[in-house]
Amino acid sequence: MPLDREIIRNYSDALLRAALAEDCADRVARDADALLSFSAEEELFRLSGHFLRSSRVLPAPKRAMLNDLASLLDLCPLTGRWLALAARHNRFTLVGEMVQDFMVIYRERTGHLLATVRSAQPLSPEQLTALKQALETRLEAGVRMDELVDPSLIAGIRVEVAGMVWDSSVAGALRRVSFNFR
Repeated sequence: MPLDREIIRNYSDALLRAALAEDCADRVARDADALLSFSAEEELFRLSGHFLRSSRVLPAPKRAMLNDLASLLDLCPLTGRWLALAARHNRFTLVGEMVQDFMVIYRERTGHLLATVRSAQPLSPEQLTALKQALETRLEAGVRMDELVDPSLIAGIRVEVAGMVWDSSVAGALRRVSFNFR
């Protein structure tokens, strides 16, 4: 296993073990989603990494930046400590990959599946709850849902989970009709 891959696995595995020990794995998984969104803003993430690695910056401003980041993303204390540990050991640039790896092993060990739910309009909390319960019953597993609003669906929803797709959107129906006329 290449060194970076080994480091990524060690940090993500340590985060999951600590989260399970502190009974906050679901909260850390939500934090992981927030960190993934932050790391997707590549320029800001890259600059943060340079700041944290710089030998010219004293430890106190680095800690302050990490505290601000934890506050901005509303991270739980465990995730904040883990992030500080990664930064202290010059691993901040690997955080995005560590968090992705964490999510993979979190789902494997907890039996949770990730469902991506796309809808033309935001779903109500009641609709999300009903959909989550229906998916968990059908899949016989816990489900975490990522909701995305996609106006191109016109109306309806599209759910992707565990390699399966349920498409009850108008756009999906139009695609199927179009395919039948070819």
